[in-house]
Amino acid sequence: MITDLVRFRNSLLDNYKQLTNTADQSQKRNVVTQLNQDNPQQGYLLDLVKLYNSKAELDREVITTLDDIITVLEADILHQVEIQFSGPDYLAKFSDRNHVRPSGPYTHEIQEHISSKISGYSSQAYPSLQIMPMERIYTVCMVASDPLYLTDTNINKQSFRDLLNTFPPQYQSRLRCYKVADRNFDELPQEQFAFVLAWDFFTGLAQEYVTEYLKQVYTLLRSGGTFMFNYVNCDRIEGCIQAQQGSESWNTETAIKQVALDIGYEIADLNNISNAESDWFRTASWIELKKPGKLQTMKNTQSMGEVLRK
Repeated sequence: MITDLVRFRNSLLDNYKQLTNTADQSQKRNVVTQLNQDNPQQGYLLDLVKLYNSKAELDREVITTLDDIITVLEADILHQVEIQFSGPDYLAKFSDRNHVRPSGPYTHEIQEHISSKISGYSSQAYPSLQIMPMERIYTVCMVASDPLYLTDTNINKQSFRDLLNTFPPQYQSRLRCYKVADRNFDELPQEQFAFVLAWDFFTGLAQEYVTEYLKQVYTLLRSGGTFMFNYVNCDRIEGCIQAQQGSESWNTETAIKQVALDIGYEIADLNNISNAESDWFRTASWIELKKPGKLQTMKNTQSMGEVLRK
């Protein structure tokens, strides 16, 4: 089961750090002994056990052997991911045509941290974009943006109209709402946005589609712009369980970081924060990606008042 492999891999990574950080032979032998006792995937550890039994001192070779075991284990995990989290049915279920549920509730501290991040990226000097908005609490953090764009696969659906109607009519008239189908953002201004947010969207989006959005958003951002989104991090065991049970999509911090770097992003911030407020989304995972460069604008900003609920 993939959950067992991920749990085992994470255990090996923790023990790898212990082995590399100590020169004490008794501690090294204790680490290897504990590994062999605690993990059901003992077939992976045969070479490590052989070293333990044949050598009086565990030298650099034990680190190399453990590194090789982790590499094999990573390949087996990826093989299982290809089997379980791909194919037409999976892609249809976790597509942008199927909206997902909110990932909250969060603790007060986490919610304040998220809201502060979003507000900090939103400025009167630049336009911002929220992709597939779901909850007012995040949209309202972006109202300083001039202008604010909102996109959805269906801007006439009731949930989208209900969100708009939480704002006064005068402010609604200033929002730029666009229907976006098949991840095509050609109708939006290119290389203009200082901030793009996708909250509670990638938690239910297949990794293949997440990659497409990363590429599309990169073309929308101006130099120095930021893309912020949350997701279910299946590098962690709690995220793996969610994906295994079929309620959320399989994505990992490792894969997203690599794809983002390959596209050209810089990693501005990574977050995996334990969330005691939720029994299901027990970790709040999000990433902030930056397009290289420095934000610059020539426009004069307009004065703005506070946007209140109707």
